[in-house]
Amino acid sequence: MNAHVLRASKTFSPRGRSVLGLPNDVEESYALLEDRGSAQSTASGAAEQWNEREEEIYWSNKQLVWTSARGVSTRFSFEGKILDVCWSRFRPLPGVQDSRGKRHEWWLCTLCADGTLYAYSEGGEELEVVVPMNSLRVWTMPFGGLLLQRKDAPFLEYLPHPLDELESVQVGVLDMHDGQTGASRAASIVWCDATFPLMVSFDQGQKQHHLWQITYTMPDILHPGKVHGPTLHLQPIWSSPTRSDAFPAVDVFLCENLEKETILCLMLEERETLYMLHVGNSEINPQNWHVLSTGQMRAKSATSLYSSRQQPLRDLLVIDQLGNLCLYIGDRLLCTCRLNVNIPGENCQEANNRHLQEMEDSSGNSEEGVLGESPQYNVMQDDCLTKVELLRIEDGVGYKATLVDKGGTRYRCEFTRFATNSPLCSMSLEMLFAVLTRDKYFDFWKNFVGRIAHSTHKHWEIFCALVVHWLQGTETPPKGNHAAKPVGSPWDRLLASDFHRAHVGLYKHILPLPPPKVQEDYHSSQGMILFASEGRSILEGLHALYEDWKMDMLQWDLCKPIAKFCQRLALLLAEAEYVEYYARDLDDCTLPRCRRLRDRNYLFPADLHKALMLMFCRGGEDAALKHIPPLLHATPPACIHWSRDILFFFDILHREGAGGHERLLVEMINRKWGLAELERLPPGIAIPLHEAVRYCRASPPSDRPAAAYALACREDLAAMASLASGEWNSFEAILHALPSSLSFLSANSQEHCAKVLKDFSLGSESETVQTRADKKQHDNGTEDLLRGVFLRRFPSDIRLMEVCKLLTSADPRPIALKENHLSASGDPEIVAAQQTKLWTMASRTTSLPIGRGALTLATCRNRHFDLGGTLPVPELCLSGTLPHQRGAIVALDFSSMGGSTSELVQQYLAWPEFHNGVAAGLRLCSHSGRLTRSWIEYNRPKTETSSHAGLMLALGLQGHLRSLTTSDIFLYLSMEHELTTIGMLVGLGAAHRGTMDEHISKVFFLHVPSQHPTGYPELELSSHVQAAAILSAGLLYEGSCQRLVSGIFLEEIGRKASESSEPMRPAVSGGSQESYALAAGFALGLVLLGKGRAAHNVADLHIEDRLLHFINGGADIPAWLNDGSEQGSRAGQKAFKEVLPDESKAASTAGSATGATAVQANGLVMDGGLVNTHVTAPASMMALALIFLKTNDKAMAAQFQVPSTLFSMDYVRPDFVLLRVLTRSLIMWDGVHPAMSWVDAQMPPLLEHVLDDEIKLPEGIEHHTVDVEQLALMHINIRAGAALSIGIRFAGTSDKSAYSVLNELVIQMSQLRKSAAAVAPLPGSVNLSSPPGERLDKASIEACLDACALGLALVMAGTGDLSTLQILRQLYRRLEAGASNLVYGSHMALSMAIGFLFMGGGTHTFGTSNQAIAALLISLFPVFPQDTTDNRCHLQALRHLYVLAAEQRCVEAVDVDTQQPVFVPVEIGYKSWDGNVACRKEVAPFLLPEHNTISYVKVCGPRYWEQALVAGASPSVPGTLLGALYRHGKVFVKRRVEVLPYSVDPEGSGSKLSTMLEKSNSEDTLELVRLFATDPSVCTFAEELCKGDGVVPQFHRRVLHECICEEKLSALSLYVFFFSMFRPDGGLAYSYRHMQVPAATLLWSLRFALAYYDRCHGHGPQLVHSSFLRSLWQHVEGTFLHRGFETPGVGALARYIDGEALSDMPLFGAYLQVCEIPNASQVHMCPRGAPLLSLAAHLPHVDGEALVRLARATSGVG
Repeated sequence: MNAHVLRASKTFSPRGRSVLGLPNDVEESYALLEDRGSAQSTASGAAEQWNEREEEIYWSNKQLVWTSARGVSTRFSFEGKILDVCWSRFRPLPGVQDSRGKRHEWWLCTLCADGTLYAYSEGGEELEVVVPMNSLRVWTMPFGGLLLQRKDAPFLEYLPHPLDELESVQVGVLDMHDGQTGASRAASIVWCDATFPLMVSFDQGQKQHHLWQITYTMPDILHPGKVHGPTLHLQPIWSSPTRSDAFPAVDVFLCENLEKETILCLMLEERETLYMLHVGNSEINPQNWHVLSTGQMRAKSATSLYSSRQQPLRDLLVIDQLGNLCLYIGDRLLCTCRLNVNIPGENCQEANNRHLQEMEDSSGNSEEGVLGESPQYNVMQDDCLTKVELLRIEDGVGYKATLVDKGGTRYRCEFTRFATNSPLCSMSLEMLFAVLTRDKYFDFWKNFVGRIAHSTHKHWEIFCALVVHWLQGTETPPKGNHAAKPVGSPWDRLLASDFHRAHVGLYKHILPLPPPKVQEDYHSSQGMILFASEGRSILEGLHALYEDWKMDMLQWDLCKPIAKFCQRLALLLAEAEYVEYYARDLDDCTLPRCRRLRDRNYLFPADLHKALMLMFCRGGEDAALKHIPPLLHATPPACIHWSRDILFFFDILHREGAGGHERLLVEMINRKWGLAELERLPPGIAIPLHEAVRYCRASPPSDRPAAAYALACREDLAAMASLASGEWNSFEAILHALPSSLSFLSANSQEHCAKVLKDFSLGSESETVQTRADKKQHDNGTEDLLRGVFLRRFPSDIRLMEVCKLLTSADPRPIALKENHLSASGDPEIVAAQQTKLWTMASRTTSLPIGRGALTLATCRNRHFDLGGTLPVPELCLSGTLPHQRGAIVALDFSSMGGSTSELVQQYLAWPEFHNGVAAGLRLCSHSGRLTRSWIEYNRPKTETSSHAGLMLALGLQGHLRSLTTSDIFLYLSMEHELTTIGMLVGLGAAHRGTMDEHISKVFFLHVPSQHPTGYPELELSSHVQAAAILSAGLLYEGSCQRLVSGIFLEEIGRKASESSEPMRPAVSGGSQESYALAAGFALGLVLLGKGRAAHNVADLHIEDRLLHFINGGADIPAWLNDGSEQGSRAGQKAFKEVLPDESKAASTAGSATGATAVQANGLVMDGGLVNTHVTAPASMMALALIFLKTNDKAMAAQFQVPSTLFSMDYVRPDFVLLRVLTRSLIMWDGVHPAMSWVDAQMPPLLEHVLDDEIKLPEGIEHHTVDVEQLALMHINIRAGAALSIGIRFAGTSDKSAYSVLNELVIQMSQLRKSAAAVAPLPGSVNLSSPPGERLDKASIEACLDACALGLALVMAGTGDLSTLQILRQLYRRLEAGASNLVYGSHMALSMAIGFLFMGGGTHTFGTSNQAIAALLISLFPVFPQDTTDNRCHLQALRHLYVLAAEQRCVEAVDVDTQQPVFVPVEIGYKSWDGNVACRKEVAPFLLPEHNTISYVKVCGPRYWEQALVAGASPSVPGTLLGALYRHGKVFVKRRVEVLPYSVDPEGSGSKLSTMLEKSNSEDTLELVRLFATDPSVCTFAEELCKGDGVVPQFHRRVLHECICEEKLSALSLYVFFFSMFRPDGGLAYSYRHMQVPAATLLWSLRFALAYYDRCHGHGPQLVHSSFLRSLWQHVEGTFLHRGFETPGVGALARYIDGEALSDMPLFGAYLQVCEIPNASQVHMCPRGAPLLSLAAHLPHVDGEALVRLARATSGVG
């Protein structure tokens, strides 16, 4: 074999050193890397191209140079010394849109000694990250992110993204086999790979290497309240066998063995040992990696590189113990190499002459023995040469490696590419690998790659020559004119020749010659020769490969070369059947034919076309088996898996018929078949599979994978399945599920489609940051609602714009004064009137941010300020405009309030600004992931403001405050800004709801002075802060049933203002004791939420009894009676029996309770000895309502009966009656009915007719004893409580019955308000004869009206119902109507109601889970503030907790082809409140019902393909299609081709495309298709093939019309294929897509399709009309007859049977093959001129049609 001259550089030095101008002895580090884009490159490029595909990273001290693969160098300078550098990809931040493909962007990461990590992206982005100072190295992870190695614990940390937090790494336990477990602190990482999830570490203490598997767990972003553990896990899978590894491996790399299995190599230089670990995936769980086997090799140095095989298969380059440079394939030696360098002073010409002589000697030796000694390859330079001794190998990258000699000189050498670039050779070698033994295959392959290294011949020619000469007895193809050496005597050579084998039968009667030697061939003394049996195995294998390629149109251009070679092999092996078979397939009947020998068993050539015809169309399974290649009966090699899959699919269709279509679809997906694979099949073979797929298209099951739906051309369901599979933020999976029509697009178009699909979200529209910055000064908080899905929710009117106008507080409002007042008054009076109007309007304006927060909830989806901008907070404008003075602005004058104006303004606007900040923060989309700590810190102002305090609460409500550290929380709380403290406390409680985090718990109880230990320093904490802290603690322990905190909250409900842990220190300010007790009651209810009497661990606290005591009143009970001890428990039960009032004591105890008020003396708060029910009753009722929520506990509900007698009514406040009705309803959840009869049932008989024109009292009641005003107040409060109960019970359901009831109640309250007195009537001034309106005051009615309006808004939340909006807008405009007595709380309730109605712009609604009901109850507690500073009864910050009950349930329909939102009619089935299944029809976008009530969602209508998403056991569970709806808010739909979308043609008046195409000409066809069709391949078809008026364009237009009308666009390519089989002159075409195709292959496709429709398909609709196929076949038959193939006696068929050599007879071979004419030798066995029945008897396996042709052709033979 010739020596190989491989190029090498003279010497090697890093390029970065020369760029920096540093000396050679400088301290430096560098890394040579494969170009990151080389994975897409091929190995067939020229050697010069590879030089440009090697990168270098060089660093020294504080400087770094990156030299790209194109030779461009970039310098970086840093402040600290560089420790490590690597390239890495990062995981995208949760919720950040990957608009520029940053998921696939590489970052250059540099770790410096000053604790800083610098990251530079390829796009120019720069990020700087502070990491621990003791970090040593960084390693890139295969799934993105960096692994940091540190000196001390924690030794490993994971950084998913530079803007994310460091995460801990969970390290598995090592089994050390000596009683020790765990990982040593001395362990260090040796190797990580960016593509394999493996890591190698070295433990210096144990002196062992360990192999780890790296796994990554995706964080559950869908459940923000869930506590997550480490996302990175390391599991040990191997440890080195001995503990004698003194030093870590100098190099770790991967290579592949001959079987293409992965080998992990560890080079231990000090031991001269190479560990070789065979690693692979587990068959049970492919995600798990195992070491399958281990081995060792003695070597001084080693690396891996590409050389003998195509990428990504790597070879092993080794310096053995003798210093030889060897190239291995796994553990098999391929060759040895030699490095020669220049000898100083030697004549270069002499050196070159000596080298050429060495090459000639090597060439001569190689002729003598091919398979003996391994050949030597010379790695040499272009100068004078001499041999050097090598020390080690470094930096194996691509085809290059650095060789280091003993003098330390480095030579960068490039190794020859031995890999073949011929697909013919590659797959043929793979087949030889399957049929030969490993040793023989390796010897053959070694000689083959050695010959193609420097050959100028085509690789296929070399392969064929090498195989043929092996079979002929010579070991190698002869060189030049050298003939092969003679073997044996001439007579022996004649007997062994092919001529003797072919013609021995002709001379048998003349000369008794011995039969041809069929025994195994011989060996020569110089090498191995293949046996004849192995030659036949090669023939069978290559024939199986040929049959496989005939079934793949992409391989049709390879069929002819391999067929010719197989025919040549068959001639050499005297396989007559194979020779005949290839002569027919090649349509060449002039080749010599082998004569059959009767005493020999000939190989029978397989024929897949005939096998499929027999099996599928004729039902002959047994006959079909012998036509299947033998290799397919067992486990076939990968190179013929294509034909194995085809046979498997057709076997399913044959055995199961139409019932097997679904199974076929599943099996095709299991074998990785898609539409692209179907298009590769010959059309005739593909038609049955297409028909099966088409059958599954109409109504596929809902449990199929995405690929199955895509294969069935249901891309809509494929996209839905991709969402349901768990890849909720990765839309690339949906792109893979889309049909192959996208392959018609250019690369840029595909990238654009991918970007549109990934960027698409509800309402996301592109808008530059600069545009947003320009609008910042005009930001009123509602701009995001005027685009995207929000406008599509209400497309027919401007209701959304009207609501934005109602709830905007950033613009001045017009001041409307009466004209007569303006004309009669002077300037002072006008100014006073203007200020009066402004003050009245200010009360409403300051309340609007709360409603606007609900309106704009999660509507800002562009996230333009996520990383680099601040969140804009709209201005709170209290000014007005004068319309009659051209819009002049009038400012609100605070001087009339007295005192300092700035202090008054600050005090008055503190809470409104707080709510304004909350509204601004709620715009952020919580569903897109958590905001980073850096962003929160960036938005922190220099001076704390009320608006920023509200922003912190909003961030907490959406879970973003979990990003803050303990130190961050301390900084916020240490500022002693009251509203900031409240916002942080409530926000932290909401963010950590239900987690029981002990660190957060300490923060909360630190702000509850009653829980401080004795002697703790006094903290100045307001009652508002204490109330926020106590409620936040309840949120933290929500549902935990924790005994300790339950006792604390119970104690805080009854704590009096004078009680404290230390003397002279009041516990709670008496002015806000109600809000504090209420917060404690809510907290207790949250801890025991829904537990009822099942909370056994707190039974000894007597919680129910104590709370009832707080409600009913009486004497105080000592705290020691409830300390949980046995003595205290018994005493407590006795005390409760004594103090709990019965019905006879109600008057006295209640009366005492109502008189129990606190007084102040000398600065001390003193309380009486009775329970103050004004403080404790509301808190206790709310606590019991939450504890017994939905329990339907009748005994507990009975405690909240409405007073039914005049006596009992005297001792119950009317507003407490509302709370009683509400509490009772929440407990008896299932008993709440949306009917007026249920509302009336809550009313005692005494109160039923209180508001009638004439009051009718029950008998026995005297008129003068009745307090009519009190009875009237009781009446309206009962109705208000019932309305609020119905609203909470049916929140977010848009139930029609509930709506009608609440609508009626609101109207009733509104009518009462119109006739009510402006002020409360004096005691005794109202009697039974007074009009109904005079029995009530407007303030009381307003409070009840607010509760009714909120209940109505709860039911219709998110629906934007127009009639509800009209009612609320009338209430909103009461100010314009002259209602000046409205308080701040009434405006707040109304703004919340309007916001709820359009919550989230119509995309959100409320849930009814226990947690959601608790949040709503806290937020909607029906006691609203009187002014902006009022927090006495309820803390204003808690009004925003409704966010915790809000759910994003809007679903938008997306056209899967255009990726644009569309309007689609849907039908929703759900379970109503009474248990019956109801349905309603909506138009997407629409709101889903609650997940536990939904039954199904159907896409209906004639314009889109129907799909039904049916609920399973739990619709919201990930993995279900309905679960994808709830998580992602998208339903993908597919429009039918012949109709327009509803947005273009709302009424359906546009004509169908099919009708218009039928009447169009060639010019109109393209425009019509562009208008209707969304598939770009269809548009291309119309543009390229339908133009003109010829026969071909007319045919294409008819085909397009048929395919569009019948929704079978996949048939377009089938029609075109069959039509293009014939030339315009009527002849058969021999090419397809510029590939030369045998005519037999084309005709087989046509015949099989026709046979399928005639015998198997039935009478249903056909993908390709059989009449069209039949006309084509008749044309083929006419061609056969025209050419005289079947002319009786003298035709080509008759001459063929007679053995006549035929020439110039095109199509005759294809005729014989497709018509299944038997071989001439078989026909010779029949009598000449035999009739048809005789032929059938002699040829039983021949098809009847072929027998007819034979009988007709031989009828004239004599």
